[in-house]
Amino acid sequence: MPKSLIKNGYRIVIWAVLLSFFSVTNLLAKGEGVKKLVFERFVNFDTKKAKSLTLKDDYLYVSNGSGGIVVIDVSNKTYPKKLLKFDTSDKVYEVKIDGNYAYAANGGGGLLIIDVSDKTRFEKIAKTSVAKKAVDVDYKNGYVYIADKGDSLITIDARDKIYPRKISSVKISVSKIEVSGDYLYAGTDKGMVVFDIKEEGNPKLIGEYKNFKKTKDIFIKGDYAYLAEGEYGIEVLDISDKRRPKKAAFYKPDGKIVSLFCEDGYLYAADSEGEIKIFRAEGDYIEPVSSFETEGKAKKIFVKDKTVYIAEGKKGVEIGTLSEKNRFSFDFSGFSFLFFISYLMF
Repeated sequence: MPKSLIKNGYRIVIWAVLLSFFSVTNLLAKGEGVKKLVFERFVNFDTKKAKSLTLKDDYLYVSNGSGGIVVIDVSNKTYPKKLLKFDTSDKVYEVKIDGNYAYAANGGGGLLIIDVSDKTRFEKIAKTSVAKKAVDVDYKNGYVYIADKGDSLITIDARDKIYPRKISSVKISVSKIEVSGDYLYAGTDKGMVVFDIKEEGNPKLIGEYKNFKKTKDIFIKGDYAYLAEGEYGIEVLDISDKRRPKKAAFYKPDGKIVSLFCEDGYLYAADSEGEIKIFRAEGDYIEPVSSFETEGKAKKIFVKDKTVYIAEGKKGVEIGTLSEKNRFSFDFSGFSFLFFISYLMF
């Protein structure tokens, strides 16, 4: 056989190997799931009893249980700075920020209204002892809604911050609430209920979804509600018809899902057994893409611009960032074809 033919045959085999090695599948845009979110931990901030947290501008407000409220300046995420620890009369379960005011669900202390304009010195404006155990809070247009655990949904007219007053109470067992637009979504021991709050101060129960599972957290995104259901996983509801929420998807990962957050097409799920699970989530589509372990037992997660803030109880607050890394898969079909050609040439 001529040497030139042998030489060309070797060339074809070498090119086949190279082409096969670098034949990479398309990225997430084509649905192959080849991007992985990688977590880089910046810091664990010791607050002792972090139950929940919320971010407003560059300030992180930590609901610190019997430790009151802790404010952390996170303008430099690598080196967060504690600005204030504000003591309260009872455990703080949740805080929501409305301009220069904070509304705190203060357990047996009811609702606290706090002036937070000075981040180094808070001032208590008012307190309403209207709840047996206030565990969650949200607001709209000066009206504050309180989840009184196992008892009722309470509405407070707080347009006058100094003299807030209770104006209604709906007897229903709720533990989590989320206001979105003209509706309030409440997690119950049996699923989720929907209140119409267009008529301010007068929430009207209009819809209910029963699955006989306790809802630990709710995140609303467009026409979908994402429910954290502990050991039962994550349930996605179609809420386009507020009167008739219906099941759109379900995913059962390992662990106990207690908190959810959506950003940029990703769903972040806090597992109280020590992990954050990350999913691609668009409407009723949900697919796992990544996960990372936490230092403590995750209780609440908040994400902004790929920076992750996690309340972890006795382990305090964990802060880190996520970056997208490409994962590759290889296609050897090109090798098979070119090998066949090179075989014919020999």
